[in-house]
Amino acid sequence: MDGDRGQAMPLLVIVVVLIASVVLAVGLVGVRLVHLQQAHGGADAAALAALDGGRAAAEQLCRRNGCRVVAVISSGHEVFVTVDVAGVRVSARAAWSAWP
Repeated sequence: MDGDRGQAMPLLVIVVVLIASVVLAVGLVGVRLVHLQQAHGGADAAALAALDGGRAAAEQLCRRNGCRVVAVISSGHEVFVTVDVAGVRVSARAAWSAWP
């Protein structure tokens, strides 16, 4: 029985490392989802701002909200905007429409 002492320690170390890895992975996924949501909101707001005030308005709004404008494409009565938040790129479209 003396040879069995300490056998649980390596198993405990493995379990702790696995739990820590899972917690880290969940945290990284959570941060990525937060950046994705921030990028979606920034892209939508920037598209609306660009529709009325052009690229300068979109960039100003993005700076205040922690995102960066990558591209603004105007085409007639609609605008396409792509923004970046911590490596997450999202595009949005806004268009003028007539009230019924």
